[in-house]
Amino acid sequence: GINNMNVLAGDRVVQPAGEALELPAGGQYSFTAHEITILGGIDAPSSSLALTAANPYGTLAQERAGLSTLTVGDGAAPNPVVIDVSGLFINQTDAGSDSLPQFLDAGRILLSAEGDLTLSSDSWLRANAGALVYADGFEPGQGGSISVGIDYDLDPKALRLFGAMEAYVFDGDY
Repeated sequence: GINNMNVLAGDRVVQPAGEALELPAGGQYSFTAHEITILGGIDAPSSSLALTAANPYGTLAQERAGLSTLTVGDGAAPNPVVIDVSGLFINQTDAGSDSLPQFLDAGRILLSAEGDLTLSSDSWLRANAGALVYADGFEPGQGGSISVGIDYDLDPKALRLFGAMEAYVFDGDY
């Protein structure tokens, strides 16, 4: 499957509500457009995912339209709009499953905008550690990272963080 994808759109990237984007584990995925709206969620286990609202081609029409925007959720969804790069939970208590790729460590989420960036109240960013369970033990993965930011050199703009973010790891005796 695809494990490295870079999408550049001059105008906008819109993921409609109810349409989840499922990407293969362990990849690097990047989306850049003047306007990015995520309403359906993205699942990319142990991957690096970057969503960048910028003017990649510098078109005059976009400059007249204002600064680039990135929005996750709309505040009205009945279910959360989840962007998830968490590691996988793998059960290897059965013999013969040692050759599977692990993908225990979480990936990273990078959200950035030249203009407004909004994580609505129905958005949920996840970069949790996964784990491997053996018949006689347990191996935890590493937690990931979440970065959210806007370009402070441009006006006007707003950073609205109403959603949830998590990057849990396992701690203690296993």
